[in-house]
Order: sequence, then structure tokens, then C-alpha cells
Amino acid sequence: MEQWEIALAKMFKERNNPKPIGVEIGKVVSGFPELVISIGNEILLDSNQLIIANRIYHMHDHDEYGRREPISLEVDDEVILLPMAHQQKYVLIDKVGEPLVPTN
Repeated sequence: MEQWEIALAKMFKERNNPKPIGVEIGKVVSGFPELVISIGNEILLDSNQLIIANRIYHMHDHDEYGRREPISLEVDDEVILLPMAHQQKYVLIDKVGEPLVPTN
């Protein structure tokens, strides 16, 4: 059995060393209107836990003729998330871009 002072010291250490908050990459599990994002295998976020940047609603790309086409969040798309303090809510900032492939 662990001594009480060791257990207390561990609790103080955990309290004084919170996990740093940084950018997370999530994956779309379900698109709009019932948006669900996963972070790893443990966390599922729905619209109640997300603050969605306005640009997500207005994302667009250009077709081969230069015309704007809407982009939607589809299953398996990766998104950029920023956790808020205490990781109770996440800000959905953007969709992860496609890698640039050099053309020959």
C-alpha cells in the first residue's frame, strides 16, 4: 500500500503539471449537418463541443476552369482543432490541405 504522503505528492505533481494545450488533428466521422470529429480512438466531438470557424461554412476550391466550387467536410477528412482551456471545447479552424504534388 502506498504511503499517504507519496500519494499526496503525486496529486500535487499532476495538478501543477497540466498537459500543454496545442493544435490537434481530428478526423471527420460524420459530416454536416450532424458533424462529429474524432481525436484518436478515445475522443468524439459533436457540434456542442465544437466552435466552428466561419470559413468552414464557406470553404471553396476552384475547378479546372477557375470557377469556385464548395468544399464540404466528408468522412475521413482531417481537420485542424485547437483545444480551449480544460479541453471542454475545441475550435475547428480549418480542413487539412492536400499535399502539393510536383508536376513534371
